[in-house]
Amino acid sequence: MVRPFLIALLLVTPLTAVAASESVRLYKSPSGGCCSAYVDYLRENGFDVVVIPMPDMAQIKAEQGVPRPLASCHTSIIEGYVFEGHIPVRSVHRVLDQRPTIAGISVPGMLMGSPGIGIERGLAEPLRVYDLGGVAYATYRRIPR
Repeated sequence: MVRPFLIALLLVTPLTAVAASESVRLYKSPSGGCCSAYVDYLRENGFDVVVIPMPDMAQIKAEQGVPRPLASCHTSIIEGYVFEGHIPVRSVHRVLDQRPTIAGISVPGMLMGSPGIGIERGLAEPLRVYDLGGVAYATYRRIPR
């Protein structure tokens, strides 16, 4: 009786872990149009996104330790990591796969051509991703789909 239970547990656990890794809480201003486009981008890439409208985005950024120079228009939380702004999913997956000892990563500002802001037109300049300590994490010359 115990053996079938253990086998079932082993089969179900990886699926649960995968599903949990795709759950996103995204905080955004109620009027953020590019943020809605970023939500679509995350969903198209397999993430389950819960949008939480926040009239005071400064509050959530302060609570999550996002420094002002690294701030953007929305803040996402995935598995305890903070993802600030229009971050390519490749960098999101890199953090979730490697589990670095950082609070999270950011794409400061609102760069034209980043995910959710005219990605189909391409980047106007290289997109730089930083950890929340301000250290360069990745640079993209184009966003892989």
